[in-house]
Amino acid sequence: MKTPPLSLWLGFGPRAWFRALIRNRFKLDPRKIPLAFAITIATIYHALLRPLERVIYGSRIRRTAIEPHPLFIIGHWRSGTTFLHELLCSDPRHSYATTYECLNPCHFLLTERLAAPMLKRLVPSTRLIDDAKAGIDRPQEDEFALCMQDAPSPYLGFAFPSGRSHYTDYMYPERLSLREMRRWQCVFMDFLKRLIVLRPGRLILKSPVHTFRIRKLLELFPNAQFVHIVRNPYEVVPSMIRMLNMLPDAFSLQKPDLAGLKEGVTDLLTLLHRRFDQTRALIPPGNLHEMRYENLVTGPRAEMKALYEGLGMAEFGQALPAIDSYLASVADHRVASYELSPELRDRIMQDCGDSIDRYGYTVPAWSGSKT
Repeated sequence: MKTPPLSLWLGFGPRAWFRALIRNRFKLDPRKIPLAFAITIATIYHALLRPLERVIYGSRIRRTAIEPHPLFIIGHWRSGTTFLHELLCSDPRHSYATTYECLNPCHFLLTERLAAPMLKRLVPSTRLIDDAKAGIDRPQEDEFALCMQDAPSPYLGFAFPSGRSHYTDYMYPERLSLREMRRWQCVFMDFLKRLIVLRPGRLILKSPVHTFRIRKLLELFPNAQFVHIVRNPYEVVPSMIRMLNMLPDAFSLQKPDLAGLKEGVTDLLTLLHRRFDQTRALIPPGNLHEMRYENLVTGPRAEMKALYEGLGMAEFGQALPAIDSYLASVADHRVASYELSPELRDRIMQDCGDSIDRYGYTVPAWSGSKT
């Protein structure tokens, strides 16, 4: 039996938690009221430790420069962004956010050394959605740290699905008010500086949401580099649907409404690729590398070498031993199989046809049955 995950919402800072409750009029699934009570108690812990961290580390954080500028992994959910993230983070010259830091963003500089080992047993060793390796000290998506600290984040919609239409707007910086934009930037930059204080090195940041923020990220980091990874929509869409069907039990604090899920997934994939096409020209020449998930899986060493050389990164040979070690550790992982019904296949073809044609994908041979 799979160990249930420690609720990530226990990392909510008090401001983020109470603003979310107020916005959602305190509407909670009755089954989640004990968890909501635990989150409320946890915010007291965070509220006490955050100022203490500032007293001890405040001057170092203020003096810290984010240099060199980060490398951002972008692409749709379930497109291999996590696999690529872990490969890049295996290079000891790189810095990144861990699960502990993303789920305890208010005070990780102060508490990680002592608290992370104690929490390790409470965090499953594999992810709920796909059995990929997980852990308190493994690379994690920085988007979670943002919503925990009251930065505008669409991931708040996982906790409060009744407000998802509002939270979806948070993907687009231009839809934020000036106050919201300042809040997002303040939280984001502060989190990155604290990561470097803890773990110096070039930051490797991964979040599909960053695909919608390329313009803003370049305003903050003109020399930032980007890796865009794509995967066959005929595999991405059913994988995403499976994930969204599994997440509510573990992460939603309200009763989710999954009506229109298939249409929403294909719409989101189209919007993400359209947004990337609209902003990719803003990325300076030599600062964007694109790859296909399928090539990364079948030839990871060759693809990583091409990435390092394409972006002019540090000597690939120095990273190779760590990359090989990581690949050996996940050699037994198997990609999940999905059911691709004729109806879903036709919907993907209709809604995502431009992306399918652009990247040269076709209907998989196993279409219509499990792999």
